[in-house]
Amino acid sequence: MEDITIYSPLQGKIVPLEKIADQRFSNLHFGPGVAILPHKNSVCAPFDGMLLGVAKNRHGVWFRSPEGIEVLVHVGLDTVFLNGAGFSIIVEPGTHVIRGQVVLEFDRRYLRRQGYSSLTPVVVTNTELPGELHITKRRRIGTEQVLMYVSCS
Repeated sequence: MEDITIYSPLQGKIVPLEKIADQRFSNLHFGPGVAILPHKNSVCAPFDGMLLGVAKNRHGVWFRSPEGIEVLVHVGLDTVFLNGAGFSIIVEPGTHVIRGQVVLEFDRRYLRRQGYSSLTPVVVTNTELPGELHITKRRRIGTEQVLMYVSCS
């Protein structure tokens, strides 16, 4: 099996999960990954695959790769309390997506005005992986760059 590449779903500054205020993410409750402080207002598909689900309040999206890797992108911290305000779903759950395709848009300024951070955890939620997860050492990233990969060799 070839390595499974996960591209960044956002453009921005990378922050280690251990350094964010939300303990569910910093304690890796949802899985390993990083957080990204976004510079733009959109979430893109991190690989060709399926948009598996969208949070009821539109602040989070889940993806599944053809190999079964699942990635959660949770826009902002505690943004569930906005009840969907400031978020727009572009692609419906269950849809096949292409890497780089915009699936969710959000308003960073609105989040800030409401007192919420746009810091976005991006985590691999699988409990079992077919190999070891490697996370980029970059400090800034774009959607055309590799954020993580699973080495399967």
